[in-house]
Amino acid sequence: MAADYCNYGLRAVSVNASTLTPELIKDIASDKYDIVISSPEAYRDSNKLRKVILSPDLAHKRHVTIVDEAHCITTWGSTGFRKDFERIGDMRIKVPNQDAPMCAATATLSEKIKDGVVQSLHMKADRLDINLGCWRPTLRFGIRIMNGGMNSYSQVCEHFDTSIALEDASQAMIFVEAAKITHFIARELRLHYKLSGDDASDLICAYHAIMDEPTKRQIVRRFKAGKAIILITTEALTMGAEFQFVLRIFNFTHPMILEIWLQRAGRGTRQAGLVCVCIILVTKYAVQTATALSKSAGIEVDPAILWIKAEPEDLDLAEAPSADSPVENTHKSKNSKSPRSMSLEMAEYIVAGVAGQFLTKVVDKYFDNPAHTSCYDIGGCEGCIRLRQHEEPDTLLGQRQEN
Repeated sequence: MAADYCNYGLRAVSVNASTLTPELIKDIASDKYDIVISSPEAYRDSNKLRKVILSPDLAHKRHVTIVDEAHCITTWGSTGFRKDFERIGDMRIKVPNQDAPMCAATATLSEKIKDGVVQSLHMKADRLDINLGCWRPTLRFGIRIMNGGMNSYSQVCEHFDTSIALEDASQAMIFVEAAKITHFIARELRLHYKLSGDDASDLICAYHAIMDEPTKRQIVRRFKAGKAIILITTEALTMGAEFQFVLRIFNFTHPMILEIWLQRAGRGTRQAGLVCVCIILVTKYAVQTATALSKSAGIEVDPAILWIKAEPEDLDLAEAPSADSPVENTHKSKNSKSPRSMSLEMAEYIVAGVAGQFLTKVVDKYFDNPAHTSCYDIGGCEGCIRLRQHEEPDTLLGQRQEN
């Protein structure tokens, strides 16, 4: 990101574990940079950035705080996963000019999450809101039901065609809710493609925050260069990242909230003329839960999906939260198990997708998206594609009747 700002003629630097040195602190204090990019933790830590950024030496500068991926203030900060996100707004009282702007930017902000962001950053009622929406014409959404429960790792393989050499296939990302699941799914896919040795680990990579830094950097380089084809990952790598040639994105089991899913799907291609298929793989128990939750909220549910029931042995149990995934306050200990939860928005999305209805309508509803190109016209979700196939005339009908 710092390189992007530098391309605009701004002096920018990213502060992280590998760049935060006494020399960098001196450079920042000497007004060498216009933009300093850091984590919330480094920004608030008096032993890291806070002391120098708020020092009298820089008091003459106009301090503007911009929180990127601002939905994390609520989805991560309020759950305790990364509490410093929720406390960024407390820095207002510490900056030299307490009227200095504090901005929030994110591609996914429902009204409920937005209220939490506004409150946390102590934003005023006369603030400027700009809503560009989160709809993108290069993404096509869908839902698939798995057989079995949350440990049905091999079912991911059904979406990967081994008749095409993996080296020639389009890149894919598979998101999971816990670090260890990245390795379970990587193993199943390597067996599916009959890979072993270096080919197995080079082409199909697991990635999560618990890995050592050199390994993570190597995986990122290989995936961005197109040398790694399938990446199974948690949130660790992808927040704010762009991968121009990822044409397949899967979520193994449902995320707890719709914001998380749209952020993950947003890693798909932005290249005009390309389409990224974005699929959530859900269990029958998840469908059963989503149906009950939607009905209790007065949301109409297609009767055709009411038959979907989980077998007792497939009941979903939420595993202990991962070290690099957002968690809910309902998790009492790392060994506790409870039914996998979901927001009402996620429930309505699942119910609509399973019934073959319009997923884009659900997203537009909760994120108040401004008017955009018709999802029907471009086939933005599987519901639109089915409707088009049903409504479009069969140009070969006459020939079939003659034959």
